[in-house]
Amino acid sequence: MALLLLVLVGQGRALAAKETTEQQPDSMELHASLLVVSPGKIFYTMLGHCSIRMMAYSEKDTLDYCYTLECDAKENMLDYLRFVSGKVRAHWMAVPTDTFLIPYEKIHRAVTTYELPYSYEEKQQLWQRLDDAYVSQKDHPFNYLTTNCTHGVIDMLCQGNPPRITIEETSEMSKLLNGELARQVSERSPWMQFLLITMMGREADRHWPVVKRATPKQLPEMLKGRVADSEGNERMIAARDL
Repeated sequence: MALLLLVLVGQGRALAAKETTEQQPDSMELHASLLVVSPGKIFYTMLGHCSIRMMAYSEKDTLDYCYTLECDAKENMLDYLRFVSGKVRAHWMAVPTDTFLIPYEKIHRAVTTYELPYSYEEKQQLWQRLDDAYVSQKDHPFNYLTTNCTHGVIDMLCQGNPPRITIEETSEMSKLLNGELARQVSERSPWMQFLLITMMGREADRHWPVVKRATPKQLPEMLKGRVADSEGNERMIAARDL
């Protein structure tokens, strides 16, 4: 599957490289979107999950993949301990979208799509970043609070000079300390609240940088994209509005 992906992506890129910018949108249609998965019942799924979906359509090929930062934890006590202690590693995976959605459909976890306001060239650049991360198979430290799937997605999306997409807290979030925010996002699970506050320790009374405070559920409200109207005037729009 990995080899097939590399071949198909390579073909798509070779085709795009041969064509002018004006011709590319007609020859290969690209879409980039944020996927947000609702929380699950297993410990390390209780805050939900997010990934990036990339789609390309042309007369020759159709590609539809979800790029997801996945940890190597299993559902056993040893991996629970590794997970809590921050010893779990993660890497980027490229999964056909149909395959990616199957396990969530089986356990009735909702998946919401938010189209991202990138230009054609920016979509190509995003795909390049994701593909490079997947091919490298580089391991990343995975911490439930500070380096998780949400932070991986933010890092991939908020690049550029200036970036097309940025992240900022909502006015409600900005008023909450870390502990207060943790209680809010885990309000349906008292034991989860206890665990999060315990893991935070003294950090519960502080206010982390915005990236570290994001969760999959909150991400659509926090992502802001620059889009231009019919007269070329730019404005900011939330991913949830797309």
